[in-house]
Amino acid sequence: MILKRALYWGFPALFCVALYWHGLKAWFQMDDFAWLGLHTQVHDFSSFLSALFRPMAQGTVRPLSERLFFLSFWEWFGMDALPYRLLVFATQFANLALMAGIVRRLTGSAVAGLVAPLLWLASPVLYLPMVWTSAYNQILCAFFLLLAFFLLLRFVDSGRTRSYCGMWAAFLLGFGALELNVVFPAIACLYTALFARRYVRAVAPMFLVSVAYTLWHRSVGQGLASSFYAMDYSPLSLLAVFGRYAWLAVSASPAARLRGVDPRWMDASSAAALLALVAFVGAMVWRREWLAVFLAGWFGITIAPYLPLARHVSDYYLTVPAIGLAMLGGWAFAIGMQRGLATKVIAVLAVLLFALPCAWHERVLSEWYAAKSRRVRAMVRGVAAAHSRHPNRWVILHGVDEDLFWNGLYDKPEVALGWRPLYMTAETQPMISPVLEEDISEHFLPPPVTIRALERKQAVVYDVSGARLRNISGTYLRLRSQSDDAMALPSFVDAGNALFATFLQDGWYGLTGGIRWMSQRATLQLGGTVNAGSTVRLRGRVTPEHTASQPLAVTVYVNDVNAGTQRVARGRT
Repeated sequence: MILKRALYWGFPALFCVALYWHGLKAWFQMDDFAWLGLHTQVHDFSSFLSALFRPMAQGTVRPLSERLFFLSFWEWFGMDALPYRLLVFATQFANLALMAGIVRRLTGSAVAGLVAPLLWLASPVLYLPMVWTSAYNQILCAFFLLLAFFLLLRFVDSGRTRSYCGMWAAFLLGFGALELNVVFPAIACLYTALFARRYVRAVAPMFLVSVAYTLWHRSVGQGLASSFYAMDYSPLSLLAVFGRYAWLAVSASPAARLRGVDPRWMDASSAAALLALVAFVGAMVWRREWLAVFLAGWFGITIAPYLPLARHVSDYYLTVPAIGLAMLGGWAFAIGMQRGLATKVIAVLAVLLFALPCAWHERVLSEWYAAKSRRVRAMVRGVAAAHSRHPNRWVILHGVDEDLFWNGLYDKPEVALGWRPLYMTAETQPMISPVLEEDISEHFLPPPVTIRALERKQAVVYDVSGARLRNISGTYLRLRSQSDDAMALPSFVDAGNALFATFLQDGWYGLTGGIRWMSQRATLQLGGTVNAGSTVRLRGRVTPEHTASQPLAVTVYVNDVNAGTQRVARGRT
């Protein structure tokens, strides 16, 4: 009996490891490096609190799933990715156990309790949270929502105060994982309204917390979100986005296209599985089985906050909503297996039509993303070796492709590692497609700067296009030193970088910690067009003293011609 129970509760975890094995072997990529570099902003308790609660990344505040997670694990494990990955998997194991217990309680079926977590794991939306460490917020949010709901069920069953307090604790902690946590009161009220009306009053006050959090979060994050995250509340847009998410929740087409498989077969299988699930919900509602309403409501409630983000539809946002569909699927399968032979065959076919292509999809994409992360690891280790061989020189990278840039270099791994800024050669820039309004020009060193740095032995150029980094400094210098743009002026100047010092003229002070202050008036040499409509962008900082009494006016002159004035508001830095 003990072995049987252990197998029942442990099998979903074993299936998780088997399906997402590559997630354990994944390294860091994309936003991971921004969070890994967070430790450089912590110097005392005040800066620690700022790092935990200051709005970042489109104005979000996620102290548990991002800030504390990366800060503490960096302190303990540094750039060893495995412990980070193990925590993700351990949290997911807890999710699977909670989900099994919840489904058993809701349906009264051990079969449904076993199948539902397996269907969730097979959902075609978990590959990124199971491979990308920065998406841990989705896994941790699922944990707090499932734990809070599990404790709500315990409270309804027993009436014990400790279960009620535990539910509140899980709910409040969930705000440290992801903003989606605000939907829990709606889930709790839907369940109690359908099955335990006397407890509606016990969960209704949670709405006040969610509303207060939403207002606070929108106020502190105001101005940080990009147009990529603009909200569209028009009914047609919301309906269209909902349809896209409903399809993404069952579709294995992305992996099919990646592997050159005809996606029509995958689409037909996904459509059949989705229709079977919709038919099951309709049949249960017709029979007044209100559990179908609740489980479908789980999907609708948890996907609702994402619907206004019409320009940012992402399949991994379905991590939590897919739980509702998986619970529906597990319940439908359990009911089907209790009926006649024809119903059993239909139940098995429906599960297979969904699970087989989608599990394959998860395996393919998790392996693909893990391979990308290991390529980033090889590049970072190669750069570390280059720094070791040339400790006093800047490292400039050549041959960077789009994947390596967006997965490994855009978020600046050098910040976390305490290196000088990593630049790429100007020839690399045409190979990189910018994302929406992102300006990536500052990542590429202008040719005249690169040439002068090589001539003065200030830098080395490494080609990263092969399996290993290769020093091509001599070859690059011979080929580029005779080009027309070698003697041109750079298109941008970083005053805080010693490589650009030759283009600074009057009014500049020496470098101090990567910062170079200027006097009231300073001059630099900068290339570029001076046609009507061209712009000059400035980025810098001022001290509070500069703007304490009045706004600070900043005027730009191009070839001694006034190009315009901007004012830094009073009290701003």
